[in-house]
Amino acid sequence: MSDSTEPDDKPEVREDAATGRERRTSPRNALLMTGRLYQRGTLVNCVVSNISASGAKLLLPGPATAMLPDSAAGANITLTVPRFGDFPARLVWVKATGVGIDFLLPEAEIAGLLAAFLNLSQSA
Repeated sequence: MSDSTEPDDKPEVREDAATGRERRTSPRNALLMTGRLYQRGTLVNCVVSNISASGAKLLLPGPATAMLPDSAAGANITLTVPRFGDFPARLVWVKATGVGIDFLLPEAEIAGLLAAFLNLSQSA
């Protein structure tokens, strides 16, 4: 659990105990697209391996703990994706050469930015 004093209006992603599958707030879309992570003056190239309106999975060229100034879950970070811009986010999980992030912008705003590219249907 995060010690953040900011309200978290996004539901938590949890694994289904019976199947081990994740229950997400938005479906993920597989892709391979280059991006960059910015954190406290550090730039790290990455590959976006999947993305949704709520977050993304990013592959890094080396160990996240060595490449990022703060690799703790809950740390703020910015993902920049060419053609889409900057996405303020926070780290959700960190593994050997990959990280999961949760976007801080409203899901509807992210979905709008990604809809045409990913051919997402938006429901109101």
